[in-house]
Amino acid sequence: MRRLAPAAIAVLFMTGGIAACGSSSGSSSTTAASATTASSGGSGASTPAGTGASGNEASDVGVTKDSIKIGFVNSATGIAASSFGPASLSAAKARFELENEKGGINGRKIKVVEGDDQSVLTSDLPAVQGLVENDKVFALAVVSPYFFGGYRYAVQKGIPVTSAGIDGAPYGLPGSENLFSAQGSLTRSTRPASRRAST
Repeated sequence: MRRLAPAAIAVLFMTGGIAACGSSSGSSSTTAASATTASSGGSGASTPAGTGASGNEASDVGVTKDSIKIGFVNSATGIAASSFGPASLSAAKARFELENEKGGINGRKIKVVEGDDQSVLTSDLPAVQGLVENDKVFALAVVSPYFFGGYRYAVQKGIPVTSAGIDGAPYGLPGSENLFSAQGSLTRSTRPASRRAST
C-alpha cells in the first residue's frame, strides 16, 4: 500500500479547481468510460520514467511504471451537463496534458477515463464502481453535484478522490481522509493522505 504522492495530490487539486471553472461554450460531447491518453512531451521538473529513488515500478492499481490512470466522474449527460459535463472534462484533460508535457508525475503520464453519472444521483455509484472495478483507476477526480451517491463506495475502497466539493460528501471528517475538496476543508488536519484499502 502506498500513499498518494504529493505531486499527484497537487495535480488532482488543480484539476478539480480548473474543471469546476470550465465553461460550456465550444465543448464537444464524449462517450462514457472512454479512455483518453494525454500526449507526451518535453522535459520538466518531474523525474523521467524509470528513474528516481523508488525505481518507478508499478506500485498500485492503476499505476504502471509509465502511467497513472485517473477516473474522471462528471455529469456528461443529463440536466447538469451544461455546467458539469464536456467543458469540465476538457478542462481536466488540458490540465493533465500540461502535466504530461512536463514529464508527468515522477515520469508517469496521466491517463484519463471518464465516468458519466448522467446527472442522476443513483447513477453516480455505478459510474464510480465502473471506474474502480472495470477500468482499474488509481484515483478519482470528480466534478459532479451527484457524487453524494458514490462517495461512500470510494471511502470504503480507500480510493483517493479530489472533487470540486459541491456534492455533499464529508470532506475532511474522520473516516473520509481519502476525500479531498478543491474548495479546502476547515476540518482537514495536516496528516498525510490516506493509504489505499486492500482489495
